[in-house]
Amino acid sequence: MSLEKLFDQESQLAHVLPGYQPRKSQVECSIAIDKAFSDATALLVEAPTGIGKSLAYLLAGLHKGERLLVSTATKSLQEQLALKDIAIAARALKRPISHVVLKGRRNYICPLKLSDALQDYSSFDDVTQSRLLQLEHWQANDDTQDLDNFTLDLTDQQRRQVTIQSAECLSEYCPKFSQCRYQKQRLAAIDCDVVVVNHHWLLSELTMANDQDWIRFTERNVVLDEAHWLPKVGLQILTRGWWFNAILQWPLLVNAQSPQAFEIKQAILNLAQQLQHWLTDITDIETDINPNIDRGERLLAALNNNPVWLGQLNRLQQDITALQLNDPKLVLLGTQLTQACEVLSGCLHLPTEQVQIEFVGGYPQIRLLQSTEKSWQALWNKLPKGKALISSSLAIEEDMNWFARLIGVTPQKKLRLSQTFDYQRQAQLLIPNDAPHPNADFNQRAHYLAMLISKLADAGQGRCLCLFTNLELMQQVALMLSQSTQLKVLVQGQYPQGSLIQRFRLLGNSVLLASKSFWQGVDMPSGSVVCTLIDRIPFMSPQSKSAVAMQHAMALSQQQTFNQLTLPMGILELKQGVGRLIRRENQRGLLVICDPRLQTEAYGTKMLASLPQMKRCSSIEAALDYLREL
Repeated sequence: MSLEKLFDQESQLAHVLPGYQPRKSQVECSIAIDKAFSDATALLVEAPTGIGKSLAYLLAGLHKGERLLVSTATKSLQEQLALKDIAIAARALKRPISHVVLKGRRNYICPLKLSDALQDYSSFDDVTQSRLLQLEHWQANDDTQDLDNFTLDLTDQQRRQVTIQSAECLSEYCPKFSQCRYQKQRLAAIDCDVVVVNHHWLLSELTMANDQDWIRFTERNVVLDEAHWLPKVGLQILTRGWWFNAILQWPLLVNAQSPQAFEIKQAILNLAQQLQHWLTDITDIETDINPNIDRGERLLAALNNNPVWLGQLNRLQQDITALQLNDPKLVLLGTQLTQACEVLSGCLHLPTEQVQIEFVGGYPQIRLLQSTEKSWQALWNKLPKGKALISSSLAIEEDMNWFARLIGVTPQKKLRLSQTFDYQRQAQLLIPNDAPHPNADFNQRAHYLAMLISKLADAGQGRCLCLFTNLELMQQVALMLSQSTQLKVLVQGQYPQGSLIQRFRLLGNSVLLASKSFWQGVDMPSGSVVCTLIDRIPFMSPQSKSAVAMQHAMALSQQQTFNQLTLPMGILELKQGVGRLIRRENQRGLLVICDPRLQTEAYGTKMLASLPQMKRCSSIEAALDYLREL
């Protein structure tokens, strides 16, 4: 059966999906992806909400009996593919489809880390001790070792005690390798029909895996869904970095059977001990003198004033080379030492603003902010030539070239699909003329937003989703609403996301205030939202670590940064937030954006042109009348 016939009214899909109707855009999307795979070319697709892109690429990638690698940005889409979409595709194709879901290593218990933590059990507080014992019992009875299945809450610190990052993993050299569920999943993925991963996993593995490893993994069609996340994920993965915590794993790579190996192991143990003392000293000095001094700045100053670390690491590297690297564990250790030397050397030679230091789990993580152009090119070369990058938000007005440049990909074809929803009929837009400027007084903005949300919720009988860019502002508005109205006010953080959405649906006359994690990847239940309010244009702060890092990664000057980075990324974020309103063909709603810059600044025209086109409300009163009709 041809791919096009899989989507027609008489197809198996019509029997699988109640009320199924063929969608022209879905068929067009699937055929374009199939052609990209057949021609071994790169395709860039903007597929607006409601098209059914998951089924489009699943059927395109599987209908000829081939295999597929799908990378997403969010766990929720991974779960949707695994629990729903792949099963539908299997029934449509009338054959079983095997699949494996792989998440980042931070989602799985590391048996070695758990064992080490249990041996050091007495050093933890009572709550952590209790969690460690519960984890030990749970992982012995859970085949997945996936912490999403662990029913008790873990703090970030507790999670770090029992999980690892890619750079820390000893892989087959680990003494607990045979007990590692993550490694078993990874091996199972090689032979299955569909591998579902996330962008963090994909980019991390591609930068660390050897070519032979990836020949087996990428002999399949590749789809990168939620592709608009790639620039930010790439920034985290593709910039050169090193985490000091890696030193603690190095002794496990050395079998001290020869005098030379024994000396190396002792040198590593001494280095790890020095690290602990050094970090303690930095923390103590910081506390005694000024608790507001940045620990990263203090560490960077210490590295520059006393580069003894670099000399010690270089000597270790030379000693390992002298052993002729006939031990595969020492090969891995040599690679990690090279990475550490390169990063620490960069700290000594790069300008301060190009070195970023964060403390993760009590240990410093150093990242060098340099262009990632060559890293992106190397990554694309490791993937098959036939690949599709797809998202609901890629274009600025009608241009997707800027996005392709951002991630260093050269698509042979770019496809923008038409909207599935009739926004002119289904939605209206309000930009209040009296909304305070985002730089206005904090309390003034909070008071204005609380008053406006109260009016909107009253007219719409609740059912308002309010998206914020600032957590402090969100909390203040929530407090004002709860004190001044009878509304049921739900705030992100009160309950887990799924529970919060469920309460919002069941309560009815309520408002939900949420921050960035609700801007995308969240599908609200039908009928639960008639109004989506956005507090301001979601521009990155120019001084934020991510903005500075992306500026260096793209090799932009200060003058270029707004037009080539801040504005395009702001438009993508805004499009994602707008996409929370209309999710179905029978739905209607009001969009409110409380940022006067859309009407007063020159870039406002470009931003509005990039959004779905809908009727404009002339005033707040007109908007309230519209809501009362819904």
